[in-house]
Amino acid sequence: MTKLFVQLVVALSASAFAQSNQVLLQERLISPAVYELLMQKGATTFEQRRRVIDAACRSGQLGPSDCNRPR
Repeated sequence: MTKLFVQLVVALSASAFAQSNQVLLQERLISPAVYELLMQKGATTFEQRRRVIDAACRSGQLGPSDCNRPR
């Protein structure tokens, strides 16, 4: 398991799986930059979010504060 995946599991706990990206943003579980990225990519499920964030971190599209954020 990657460090990012572990962080996402913690951040997007069982109760967050069903939450919208807007709710995750409001609860500060994701940053505005991550929210915008998820919305642009149409990522609404946990798996989609994980893939989008992981790819953005690998490519440098998201910065260290979003990729290494303790959750």
